[in-house]
Amino acid sequence: MAIENTLDFGSPIRAVDCDGTNMVAGCRNGTIYHCGLDGGDKKAIMYSHNEGEVWGLDCDDAGNIWTSADDNQVMAWNPSKRERVCEFKVTDKVKKSKRGGASTLSNLPDSKCSRAVAVHKDDIAVAGNDGTVYIKDCATGADKHTMTDSGEWIEVMHYSPDGTMLAVGSHDNNIYIYNVDDGYSLKGTLKAHSSFIVCLDWCCASEYIRSDCGAHELLFFQISTMKQDPSGRSNTVKT
Repeated sequence: MAIENTLDFGSPIRAVDCDGTNMVAGCRNGTIYHCGLDGGDKKAIMYSHNEGEVWGLDCDDAGNIWTSADDNQVMAWNPSKRERVCEFKVTDKVKKSKRGGASTLSNLPDSKCSRAVAVHKDDIAVAGNDGTVYIKDCATGADKHTMTDSGEWIEVMHYSPDGTMLAVGSHDNNIYIYNVDDGYSLKGTLKAHSSFIVCLDWCCASEYIRSDCGAHELLFFQISTMKQDPSGRSNTVKT
């Protein structure tokens, strides 16, 4: 039999179906295309991450949801329109984790397996499985800053409510605080946890952080001193 037509979808095809007029093709990169049998009117009708697991998730002021995964990609989604807003690659660097990263189903190097994400205005912070934090432009994906202070991979990051600081919770038991307006310079390191940081949040005034770790310690830190506040539970109660 002679080949009548060849269609290129930019990625290896994993599934195809047609009804005599229309065709859908599912690709290895998680995209599903709809088109005519001649390839005309080709349109992507679904996108997804496509390697390992999805790890990072945050929401921007416009209501878009940002995700990161083991596939070296960051994606933004508009829930109301049910569509992907943008996507970009995180890094071309090939690095291993300094002290062992999180488990992964991906074959990519640790530096390309993204973990936590945090969004503030035009910046998105993306943490790799090697402990590196990349600050990228939300619109273009261009690199702005890179931080390598963490000794291990990063499970959680959050910008302060006033947008002046970024808190990075690492599996090396520390929380790193960065000055956003000073080129993400290191403001200080919060050291008191006996295990890896699993979650953290800011008070509304951006003056305190409370955090939890693998040892189930709930600690409070005062940002002005960069010290643990043993009375933080009562000092952060609104009166």
